[in-house]
Amino acid sequence: MSKRIDILDGQKALSQNYGLVYTCNLGWLDLGHMHPESTRPHTGASALWKEINAGGPDVRHCLGIHPQICTHPSKTDTFKAVTFPDKKTTGFKVVHRQDMHALGKKISSGVKREYVVKHNLSPAEKKSVALAIFMEVSLEFEAHQEFFPNFITDSGFSQEDLVSNLIGFHIAIGTVTKAQALAMAKPVSKETALAIWDRNGSVGSNKNRGFKPMFSPDTSVINDKACINECGGVLPRIPEFLAQIKPAKKGTLFINNALGGV
Repeated sequence: MSKRIDILDGQKALSQNYGLVYTCNLGWLDLGHMHPESTRPHTGASALWKEINAGGPDVRHCLGIHPQICTHPSKTDTFKAVTFPDKKTTGFKVVHRQDMHALGKKISSGVKREYVVKHNLSPAEKKSVALAIFMEVSLEFEAHQEFFPNFITDSGFSQEDLVSNLIGFHIAIGTVTKAQALAMAKPVSKETALAIWDRNGSVGSNKNRGFKPMFSPDTSVINDKACINECGGVLPRIPEFLAQIKPAKKGTLFINNALGGV
């Protein structure tokens, strides 16, 4: 849950992995959501990308049998591989998780999903599948957060979350670096960002249920010397890299691991 105290000067954004900045071309950005790395298993865009590139053995229907027995080479006829709708294509398991901590990390909750990804995908197909999985879990996680009362978090579909997630995904797969993304976003000063927050309300009170940025209609700030508008006179220009990859449709290149195969 981002608070007013989390707002940073835009010039500090590159050196920080946590905090909130307002940008002329991408609206509010959460630097924590933009950071693709995590120490927790299956968490973060980088972990997802590594799993998809690593591949793995066929997912098998184990029916409650211990995985070491189920996946033993001698048992391939006993425990059949999970197949795609064509009844022939097999794949490997990918797990992706997004989570949150609240009240000083006393409360932890999240969303975890398992998928079967087709073997031997091209680099472009891998990116498309990774994006589809990442977007699906991101949307489910934001919806999950909405069930919590506001005194715990108002972060469900907070206006900066999904856009920041998407940028973090592109950093993870190498589309852009963090420095490149911020340069295109054009972050503003802390003074301007605070004025926008005070005028429009908190990011958590302004919901965004999509992956396109929301912008403040007024980005000006008045101080003792002048009226300043760091984004004035220029229409927001959303960086093209955010639309370079189209998410794959589920069913052809990846499917849900609905029966919990291993």
